This record gives sequence, C-alpha cells and structure tokens, in this order.
Amino acid sequence: MDLLLAVCALLISSLAMAASWLQSRETARQTEVLEEQLGAQVWPYLSVNENLDGDRASFSVENDGLGPAVFRSLSVTVDGKPKSNVVDVLHTILGSRLHERKPHDEHMKFNIDYATVGGVLRPGQSIELLGFTSKTFAAVANRT
Repeated sequence: MDLLLAVCALLISSLAMAASWLQSRETARQTEVLEEQLGAQVWPYLSVNENLDGDRASFSVENDGLGPAVFRSLSVTVDGKPKSNVVDVLHTILGSRLHERKPHDEHMKFNIDYATVGGVLRPGQSIELLGFTSKTFAAVANRT
C-alpha cells in the first residue's frame, strides 16, 4: 500500500512538473511577442509632404511615429532617376538657369535643408528639404 501511495505521489509530482514547464515555455513565448509589439509601438514613421500654395512650394519629411528616426541612408529620385543632391532635384523639376529665366522684377527665395546620414529626426519633428517662393516657378512645380 505504501508503494502504491509513493508511485501515485511520484506520478502527480511529475505531472505538476510537466505542467509547470509547459506554462513557463508559453509565458516566455508570450513575453517575446509582447516585447516585439511594444517595440513596434515606438518605431518612427516618415512621411514626405509637398505643399504647393500660390507662389510658395515646399517639400518636407516629417516623423509621424513615436520613436526617433535615424537616417542610415538617403536617396532622392525624380521620375525614377536618382539625383545626387537637392540642387539637381530643383533643376530637374524647374529646369536650369532659374535666375536668368525669372522676370527681372521677381524676387526668389530658396530654403534648402540637408538631412545627413546619421542625423536624427525626433518624433513630431519635420525638415523642409526644399522650399522656394517664386510666382513663376511655383506654378511649374504645381504642374509636376
């Protein structure tokens, strides 16, 4: 009778140990999933915005996510063709020799802000990569 009780106790403790082991594996798996989901909640999310309003045109990048965006690489293409810098982008969109082509009485204003590799864009922060004010050329950018 004592032997039967000992075997039953051993069987019950073995089942309890197996259940505990399975539960700890499931808890570890759920913890990994939760860590992955929480990590995804603080990812950056970049959006490219263009604002064409009257004689002002601008192109900007904004971090709409909850985490900082680190620029690891940067590339700009216009009509599927890579451009090496913002001035090339400007000339592709508007044409070259802007100063010679503008009316003599028109004042043009340009703002070029470079995002550099290794630079950081905080959540909610925006960089205006290219902005210009020109009655003549804003209309051209508006058509592209």
